[in-house]
Amino acid sequence: MIIANGEALKKIVAAIIEDYNNRPHGSLNGLTPNEEYVLEAVAIPKKFTEHQKQRQEYNKNFCCKNTT
Repeated sequence: MIIANGEALKKIVAAIIEDYNNRPHGSLNGLTPNEEYVLEAVAIPKKFTEHQKQRQEYNKNFCCKNTT
C-alpha cells in the first residue's frame, strides 16, 4: 500500500482506531474498548462515593476526642 500524503495517512489511522475501538475484544469479555471505557467512567465516581462514605463513617467512629 502506498500512502499518498499526510492527510491520507491520518484518514487511514483514524479508520484503524475507529475499527479497533468498536470491535469486541476477548480480553474485555466481549465488550468493545469504547464500551469498557464508558463502564469504567461510570464505575470510578461510584467507587469514589462509596469510599468517601466509608471514610466518613470511619471518621465518625474513630476521630480524636477532646480529653480535657
